Amino acid sequence: MHFALSSRLPLFWLLGAGALCAWPVAPAAAQQASTRRLLNQAERTARHGHPDEAAQKYQQVLLADPNNLEANFGYGSFLLTRKRELETARQCLRKVYDQNPGYNPQLAFRLGQAYHLLSQYAEAVPLFETAVQALRNTPSADDLLEEDGPELKLLDTHHRFSASALLLQSRKELDECRAALAMQQERPQPADVTALTGAVNTTCSEYAPVVNDNGRMLLFSSRRGRTDQPATPKALLPHENIFYALRDEDGGWGAPKEVAKLNTRQHEAPLGFSPDGRNLYLYRDVNGGDIFVAKQSSEGNWTTPAPLGKPINSPYYEPSFCLSPDGKAAFFASDRPDGFGGLDLYITTRQPDGSWSPAFNLGASINTAYDEDSPFLSSDNTTLYFSSRGHNSIGGFDLFRSTTDGPLWSEPLNLGLAVNSPFDELYLTLGASDTEGFFASDRPGRGYKDLYAVRFGKWVPTDSMAPIEPVASLLAPPPASAFAPAPSDISPSTAGIVFALSGKIIDGYSGQALPAELVVVNRTTRQTITVAHNDPSTGRFRVMLPSDGTPYALEIQQPGYMFYSRNVDVPRQLSAEADLKDIALTKLEVGKTLVLNNLYFDYGKATISSRSQPELKRLVELLKTNPQLKIEIGGHTDNKGSAEFNQKLSEQRAASVTKYLQQRGIAAARLRAIGYGLRQPVAANDTEENRQRNRRTELKVLEN
Repeated sequence: MHFALSSRLPLFWLLGAGALCAWPVAPAAAQQASTRRLLNQAERTARHGHPDEAAQKYQQVLLADPNNLEANFGYGSFLLTRKRELETARQCLRKVYDQNPGYNPQLAFRLGQAYHLLSQYAEAVPLFETAVQALRNTPSADDLLEEDGPELKLLDTHHRFSASALLLQSRKELDECRAALAMQQERPQPADVTALTGAVNTTCSEYAPVVNDNGRMLLFSSRRGRTDQPATPKALLPHENIFYALRDEDGGWGAPKEVAKLNTRQHEAPLGFSPDGRNLYLYRDVNGGDIFVAKQSSEGNWTTPAPLGKPINSPYYEPSFCLSPDGKAAFFASDRPDGFGGLDLYITTRQPDGSWSPAFNLGASINTAYDEDSPFLSSDNTTLYFSSRGHNSIGGFDLFRSTTDGPLWSEPLNLGLAVNSPFDELYLTLGASDTEGFFASDRPGRGYKDLYAVRFGKWVPTDSMAPIEPVASLLAPPPASAFAPAPSDISPSTAGIVFALSGKIIDGYSGQALPAELVVVNRTTRQTITVAHNDPSTGRFRVMLPSDGTPYALEIQQPGYMFYSRNVDVPRQLSAEADLKDIALTKLEVGKTLVLNNLYFDYGKATISSRSQPELKRLVELLKTNPQLKIEIGGHTDNKGSAEFNQKLSEQRAASVTKYLQQRGIAAARLRAIGYGLRQPVAANDTEENRQRNRRTELKVLEN
């Protein structure tokens, strides 16, 4: 029997001739003391990096008292941090929530996380909504939070947390679940994903897969350890080291072997081969994290890896790298301070003398306030695959792809629910056919991270734009004459490194040159940067912008015509030019239509996104400038989801636009909202790009 001493209430007495007899402790009090001790030990051992011991302590408490709220909340939260035994975590947290929803300020968020990680998105949404609503009223959730702000790391303790960070994370995961629900309404992209079998995956972590050109050898990084790196209490996990496995005749993988020549007592990971297979690029955990290259001799041996140096390496963190198939461009990730937030993707191009150009940021089309990592350029030299925590990720890092049209990149497309999960998906690498490849994920598997094989359907990834020039040629600096002063130039700053945007404005019916006003707007601040006119005789214009990574919108308008708008994401630190060629303006004639390219809605909803404000402002101005004009707003969808769902969504979105216009003083009699659903596609619904064209809102002239 155990005793506790107290100056206020003695628990033992001396009785008789020197005999010491214990005052009996109430069983309930003893049980409470034991429970408190175990819970304290569980939290302490978890904090000190002993997860198995912590799990045992929580289980001891729950075995004796299955309804203990503190133990259920603590154990469920502990399992969430490990991303394992998620159904048990859900059950524990659900039990607390059902008995006392206000038990802890983090409860709704953590239960939402459990449903999220179990891919039960519909169940997670109301919990995250509850968490957001409650945290908005928390005093420490200050008013400085941005809707699209960067993700902040939460404290792992159960009783101390940052309300501001929790609010940001709740909003982020709410958006991720809504994105997943929207994807469930769509036809999934065809892909087959399987975990690698044999001895490749272990109970440790395996990631960063790389295959050689014939697909017979797989290199990867693993924490399975080496004989000269035994685990110690101060280093519970072995270093990341490079291993390789050979494909056997049956298509399986043989026993992995260490590439001893490339490994050190630092962390290493393979990143990719050069086009000729003679150079291997790898990551090494030195100087904050740098990219190295090892060269293969004529005898087949690897040289000692050497750092790539500037402009790729810096004092900051560079964890991933990819060389284009033609060897003329290199993409890499870095957290250097000129980015949009966290890790960003950068590009550098090979110069005639063999050196690399200054690296520049890929811009706001690719990079977000979150992390972008592990770039891979496919064999077509135009399709970029990468991982991101931003865009419409459904949780953690998702795999995306984007195609290049010169310095401009298409809106990244999520590879879908067949490939991505609420966990991290990283390091996608494809073979020569671009239909098969490998990636790493920390979804529940054999180890903390495992390698997976993916086989894409026929139209992925070859459903991108029509074949165009390779990246490097499109990113070549324009001739010096391109920057000669001209009456039609818009030049906020022609000093230093600049980006030239050119084109020709024509009448959409006759094809003749058309004078027009050009406006450049900063999409972030929504401020007008400058206003100018094109050459009225030729229709030509050239917009000169500093290459500083700013996201702009180009707006063109002329009385009697519909307006034109296009987003322009200017690259960082590279002189380049993009020619928009002929831009046809449409007259305000009955029956003419205009696609509102920059009108955006929340996923699967009729809520207008704040990003649509510039486009809506132009629409209001058009209607006020032409008071006799009557228009129809038509909503259109692709063929994903049921016809009934698409019809209702298109009607609601069209109505949202007309309601917005009425609130800005446009008479209802001048407006008509029509939902067409999927009935009027402008392209076959056979590729994601074509489906994106079909998802649109159109303006149609009814009277003028």
